[in-house]
Amino acid sequence: MRRSLIVLATILLAQLLAVAGLAQQDRLQGRWEGTAKSFQGERPTTVIFKKEADAYTGTITAMQGQVPFKKIKVDGDNVTANTEVDSPQVGTVIINYKFVLHGETLTGEGAVEVGGQTYIFTLDLKRVSTSPGPTEQEERRSTRPLVPQPQQKQSLDYFVGQWAFKWVGRESPLGPGGRREGVTTFTLTPGGKALESRTDGEIRRGELSGERRDQF
Repeated sequence: MRRSLIVLATILLAQLLAVAGLAQQDRLQGRWEGTAKSFQGERPTTVIFKKEADAYTGTITAMQGQVPFKKIKVDGDNVTANTEVDSPQVGTVIINYKFVLHGETLTGEGAVEVGGQTYIFTLDLKRVSTSPGPTEQEERRSTRPLVPQPQQKQSLDYFVGQWAFKWVGRESPLGPGGRREGVTTFTLTPGGKALESRTDGEIRRGELSGERRDQF
Protein backbone atom coordinates (compact mmCIF):
# COMPACT_ATOMS: atom_id res chain seq x y z
CA MET A 1 0.00 0.00 0.00
CA ARG A 2 2.81 2.39 0.94
CA ARG A 3 4.62 1.61 -2.32
CA SER A 4 1.46 2.39 -4.30
CA LEU A 5 1.12 5.76 -2.57
CA ILE A 6 4.74 6.61 -3.38
CA VAL A 7 4.21 5.73 -7.08
CA LEU A 8 1.01 7.78 -7.19
CA ALA A 9 2.72 10.75 -5.56
CA THR A 10 5.58 10.53 -8.08
CA ILE A 11 3.13 10.54 -11.02
CA LEU A 12 1.25 13.54 -9.62
CA LEU A 13 4.51 15.43 -9.08
CA ALA A 14 5.63 14.75 -12.65
CA GLN A 15 2.30 16.02 -13.97
CA LEU A 16 2.53 19.17 -11.87
CA LEU A 17 6.04 19.84 -13.12
CA ALA A 18 4.91 19.38 -16.71
CA VAL A 19 2.00 21.80 -16.22
CA ALA A 20 4.34 24.31 -14.59
CA GLY A 21 6.74 24.02 -17.51
CA LEU A 22 3.96 24.68 -20.00
CA ALA A 23 2.81 27.65 -17.98
CA GLN A 24 6.32 29.14 -18.00
CA GLN A 25 6.79 28.54 -21.74
CA ASP A 26 5.94 31.68 -23.67
CA ARG A 27 3.44 31.11 -26.50
CA LEU A 28 5.35 33.26 -28.97
CA GLN A 29 8.98 32.81 -28.02
CA GLY A 30 10.99 30.43 -30.13
CA ARG A 31 12.10 29.67 -33.64
CA TRP A 32 9.51 29.50 -36.43
CA GLU A 33 10.32 28.15 -39.88
CA GLY A 34 8.26 27.99 -43.06
CA THR A 35 7.75 29.84 -46.33
CA ALA A 36 6.99 33.32 -47.61
CA LYS A 37 4.94 33.51 -50.81
CA SER A 38 4.73 36.51 -53.13
CA PHE A 39 4.23 37.23 -56.83
CA GLN A 40 7.95 36.48 -57.23
CA GLY A 41 7.53 32.94 -55.93
CA GLU A 42 8.16 31.06 -52.70
CA ARG A 43 11.23 31.15 -50.47
CA PRO A 44 12.13 29.65 -47.07
CA THR A 45 11.80 32.00 -44.10
CA THR A 46 12.78 31.85 -40.44
CA VAL A 47 11.28 34.04 -37.72
CA ILE A 48 12.68 34.22 -34.19
CA PHE A 49 10.94 35.81 -31.21
CA LYS A 50 12.51 36.26 -27.77
CA LYS A 51 10.77 37.41 -24.60
CA GLU A 52 12.80 39.95 -22.64
CA ALA A 53 11.07 41.24 -19.48
CA ASP A 54 7.70 42.57 -20.65
CA ALA A 55 8.71 43.05 -24.30
CA TYR A 56 9.76 41.01 -27.31
CA THR A 57 12.68 41.17 -29.69
CA GLY A 58 13.02 39.19 -32.89
CA THR A 59 14.37 38.77 -36.39
CA ILE A 60 13.21 37.54 -39.77
CA THR A 61 15.32 36.18 -42.61
CA ALA A 62 15.41 38.18 -45.83
CA MET A 63 17.59 38.40 -48.91
CA GLN A 64 19.96 40.57 -46.86
CA GLY A 65 20.13 37.97 -44.09
CA GLN A 66 18.63 38.35 -40.62
CA VAL A 67 16.71 41.62 -40.24
CA PRO A 68 15.63 42.76 -36.74
CA PHE A 69 11.98 43.44 -35.98
CA LYS A 70 10.97 46.84 -34.64
CA LYS A 71 7.88 47.84 -32.66
CA ILE A 72 6.72 44.30 -31.82
CA LYS A 73 3.24 44.38 -30.30
CA VAL A 74 1.27 41.39 -28.99
CA ASP A 75 -2.51 41.48 -28.46
CA GLY A 76 -3.79 38.02 -27.62
CA ASP A 77 -3.10 35.85 -30.66
CA ASN A 78 -2.29 38.84 -32.89
CA VAL A 79 1.26 40.07 -33.38
CA THR A 80 2.40 43.13 -35.35
CA ALA A 81 5.92 44.29 -36.16
CA ASN A 82 7.92 46.02 -38.84
CA THR A 83 11.40 45.98 -40.34
CA GLU A 84 13.54 48.46 -42.25
CA VAL A 85 15.42 47.25 -45.31
CA ASP A 86 17.87 49.30 -47.37
CA SER A 87 17.38 49.04 -51.12
CA PRO A 88 19.94 50.49 -53.58
CA GLN A 89 17.09 51.40 -55.94
CA VAL A 90 14.59 53.15 -53.64
CA GLY A 91 16.46 53.67 -50.34
CA THR A 92 15.03 52.56 -46.99
CA VAL A 93 11.88 50.44 -47.24
CA ILE A 94 9.57 49.70 -44.30
CA ILE A 95 7.84 46.30 -44.25
CA ASN A 96 4.82 45.94 -41.95
CA TYR A 97 4.00 42.46 -40.63
CA LYS A 98 0.82 41.00 -39.15
CA PHE A 99 0.89 37.53 -37.57
CA VAL A 100 -1.78 35.32 -36.01
CA LEU A 101 -0.76 32.64 -33.51
CA HIS A 102 -2.49 29.24 -33.78
CA GLY A 103 -0.83 27.02 -31.20
CA GLU A 104 2.30 25.71 -32.88
CA THR A 105 1.71 27.53 -36.19
CA LEU A 106 2.13 31.18 -37.06
CA THR A 107 0.51 32.68 -40.15
CA GLY A 108 0.54 36.20 -41.42
CA GLU A 109 1.40 38.66 -44.12
CA GLY A 110 3.88 41.38 -44.91
CA ALA A 111 3.12 44.61 -46.76
CA VAL A 112 5.61 46.96 -48.41
CA GLU A 113 4.90 50.14 -50.34
CA VAL A 114 7.18 51.06 -53.23
CA GLY A 115 6.48 53.96 -55.56
CA GLY A 116 2.90 54.29 -54.34
CA GLN A 117 2.18 50.60 -55.00
CA THR A 118 1.61 48.19 -52.08
CA TYR A 119 2.96 44.65 -52.42
CA ILE A 120 1.66 41.84 -50.18
CA PHE A 121 3.26 38.50 -49.35
CA THR A 122 2.03 35.77 -47.03
CA LEU A 123 3.87 33.73 -44.39
CA ASP A 124 3.13 30.21 -43.17
CA LEU A 125 5.35 29.11 -40.26
CA LYS A 126 5.63 26.32 -37.72
CA ARG A 127 7.47 26.34 -34.41
CA VAL A 128 10.57 24.16 -34.59
CA SER A 129 12.06 25.14 -31.23
CA THR A 130 11.06 26.99 -28.08
CA SER A 131 14.60 28.34 -27.84
CA PRO A 132 15.35 31.59 -29.70
CA GLY A 133 19.05 30.77 -29.83
CA PRO A 134 20.92 29.98 -33.08
CA THR A 135 21.18 26.46 -34.44
CA GLU A 136 24.51 24.60 -34.57
CA GLN A 137 24.77 25.34 -38.28
CA GLU A 138 24.28 29.08 -37.68
CA GLU A 139 26.88 29.04 -34.91
CA ARG A 140 29.40 27.39 -37.24
CA ARG A 141 28.57 29.94 -39.93
CA SER A 142 29.04 32.84 -37.50
CA THR A 143 32.53 31.61 -36.56
CA ARG A 144 33.57 31.12 -40.20
CA PRO A 145 36.15 33.76 -41.25
CA LEU A 146 34.82 36.41 -43.61
CA VAL A 147 36.32 36.35 -47.08
CA PRO A 148 36.30 39.70 -48.94
CA GLN A 149 34.13 39.54 -52.03
CA PRO A 150 34.86 41.52 -55.22
CA GLN A 151 32.59 44.54 -55.65
CA GLN A 152 31.57 46.06 -58.97
CA LYS A 153 32.07 49.82 -59.03
CA GLN A 154 28.82 51.67 -59.64
CA SER A 155 29.49 53.82 -62.71
CA LEU A 156 28.22 54.36 -66.24
CA ASP A 157 31.55 53.15 -67.59
CA TYR A 158 30.47 49.62 -66.75
CA PHE A 159 27.80 49.72 -69.50
CA VAL A 160 29.93 51.33 -72.22
CA GLY A 161 30.49 48.92 -75.11
CA GLN A 162 28.51 46.31 -77.00
CA TRP A 163 26.07 43.88 -75.37
CA ALA A 164 24.72 40.93 -77.34
CA PHE A 165 21.24 39.61 -76.60
CA LYS A 166 19.02 36.75 -77.71
CA TRP A 167 15.49 35.79 -76.67
CA VAL A 168 12.17 34.45 -77.94
CA GLY A 169 9.40 37.05 -77.87
CA ARG A 170 5.62 36.65 -77.80
CA GLU A 171 3.36 38.09 -80.44
CA SER A 172 1.83 41.41 -79.37
CA PRO A 173 0.26 44.58 -80.86
CA LEU A 174 3.81 45.93 -81.10
CA GLY A 175 4.93 43.23 -83.46
CA PRO A 176 5.09 39.54 -84.31
CA GLY A 177 6.49 36.93 -82.02
CA GLY A 178 9.58 34.91 -82.66
CA ARG A 179 13.28 34.80 -82.05
CA ARG A 180 15.11 38.05 -81.54
CA GLU A 181 18.82 38.63 -81.39
CA GLY A 182 21.14 41.53 -81.85
CA VAL A 183 23.58 43.94 -80.25
CA THR A 184 23.01 47.02 -78.09
CA THR A 185 25.83 49.55 -78.07
CA PHE A 186 26.17 52.02 -75.19
CA THR A 187 28.25 55.21 -75.47
CA LEU A 188 28.82 58.05 -73.04
CA THR A 189 27.51 61.49 -73.96
CA PRO A 190 29.77 64.55 -73.65
CA GLY A 191 30.16 65.29 -69.96
CA GLY A 192 29.88 61.62 -68.98
CA LYS A 193 26.54 61.93 -67.15
CA ALA A 194 24.33 60.07 -69.59
CA LEU A 195 24.34 57.06 -71.89
CA GLU A 196 23.16 56.79 -75.45
CA SER A 197 22.28 53.39 -76.78
CA ARG A 198 21.57 51.93 -80.18
CA THR A 199 20.11 48.49 -80.74
CA ASP A 200 20.47 46.58 -84.00
CA GLY A 201 19.17 43.09 -84.50
CA GLU A 202 16.91 40.69 -86.30
CA ILE A 203 13.56 39.10 -85.63
CA ARG A 204 11.94 36.24 -87.44
CA ARG A 205 10.09 38.47 -89.94
CA GLY A 206 12.35 41.47 -90.28
CA GLU A 207 14.88 43.78 -88.69
CA LEU A 208 14.91 45.31 -85.25
CA SER A 209 16.50 48.68 -84.50
CA GLY A 210 16.09 51.55 -82.06
CA GLU A 211 17.79 54.31 -80.12
CA ARG A 212 17.41 55.69 -76.59
CA ARG A 213 19.09 58.07 -74.15
CA ASP A 214 19.52 57.18 -70.47
CA GLN A 215 20.25 59.92 -67.92
CA PHE A 216 21.80 59.04 -64.52
